[in-house]
Amino acid sequence: MEKIKEFIQTHVSLFYKVCLFLTVIGLLLFVVPTFLFGSNVYQKDTGIGVANQVQIDQIQFVQLKRSYNPQRQYAEILLKASESIPNNGKLEIVAGELKTRQRIETKLLQLSSNEYVIQLYQIPQTWQDIIIDIGITYATDSYKTIHSLEDIFKEFGQKNQSATERTVQSKLFMAKAKVPKNRSLISKSVTDYQLEMIQLSIKEAQQLVKENQQTISKFLSEIAQIEKQIQVLNKEKKYQTTSEVQATEQLILSKMNRIEEAKGQIQKAEIANKEVQQKIEKLLLQKEDLRKKAGDK
Repeated sequence: MEKIKEFIQTHVSLFYKVCLFLTVIGLLLFVVPTFLFGSNVYQKDTGIGVANQVQIDQIQFVQLKRSYNPQRQYAEILLKASESIPNNGKLEIVAGELKTRQRIETKLLQLSSNEYVIQLYQIPQTWQDIIIDIGITYATDSYKTIHSLEDIFKEFGQKNQSATERTVQSKLFMAKAKVPKNRSLISKSVTDYQLEMIQLSIKEAQQLVKENQQTISKFLSEIAQIEKQIQVLNKEKKYQTTSEVQATEQLILSKMNRIEEAKGQIQKAEIANKEVQQKIEKLLLQKEDLRKKAGDK
């Protein structure tokens, strides 16, 4: 009996020691990388593409490209809006590092009526998360108000309190682990950014043409299969009763309607491709004109 007690005490003690050791090792594996390199577990990030677009009023903003140069402590975001900012509005940004609460120097370049570049300078070397407040400040249209005799004393004591502008805003988040590094990234001229935007647009347009062409091929393949099915059905009518023939003809008619629908979709895709190709030509012309203009300076 004494030997059994001694065995249990020895091995139970050993069991707890092993569990304690594994627990400590597990904590170290989690805590040490977090302490040294920063944890990515709680990082929030607004990725590129329409799936991560942010909305300000009725305008959607999409990040097309972003990158970070750790050596220069510089990052930039290519931004596209769904439409131009209203005449009485102005796009503004403010950025800061979340952990240190340090303000980050920013610059906003407008490339076209709805294309922008956000530039971030002097980013802390130890940064983990950057938050960018992006908003549209609207000037009020109070100057358009026509006052009459009845308005005397109507707003007495309130005129100085009325706001001359209002701001609607949203946020973009940048997680260090999610932003591509580019050690050759530097701040460029507006023309260079415009050329980059044009190249991105050309690439996207070419992808649309390719996808439309694939869609056309699939519809053509579907039409060929349906036509074979119709041939088989027509041959089977020879051995069918009157009611069976009527049912087969109805089935053939539905398949022929499907062929017409597919042909209509092919026509739409071809028209779309023609327009996209025209847009590519215009973008190439714009690219050439910008390069000539830059060369003349």
